[in-house]
Amino acid sequence: MILLKPANYLILFATICCLFAACSHTKANLSEPALSEKKLHQFYPGELENADEIRIRSGSTGELRTYTDKHQIQQWLDSVRDITFQASPHREDGVGYLYLLYILERGEEKLAFFTTSIDEHYYTDSKELHSRMEELFVQPAANSGL
Repeated sequence: MILLKPANYLILFATICCLFAACSHTKANLSEPALSEKKLHQFYPGELENADEIRIRSGSTGELRTYTDKHQIQQWLDSVRDITFQASPHREDGVGYLYLLYILERGEEKLAFFTTSIDEHYYTDSKELHSRMEELFVQPAANSGL
């Protein structure tokens, strides 16, 4: 039988704990349900009808535009709420973005997403979503009456 010094037992124990932690982390990721497709409104924590502000940033210029007119916001959200996000088999980080959109309620950010990702999940590029975001960005903000 091999006898180890007490300090060596501590090193051996720490190594075994690290191995178990690494293995259990990998298993947890493998057991997560695969994302296949989801509609935009399913990502929103609450009711899209409660959104009262949209901010959209252009990835090419960095310009940020803000929309606060409730009618304009709801009209745009109605046009994108059922757009399907199809999970991308390629999970690499891209370089840059076309648009970044924030949806807010009473000044609190409820959802932020790019044209190809939401919550660190990547999706195939939706031409429909890209087109709707571009249309919104070039649209002047309606007078919100504030």
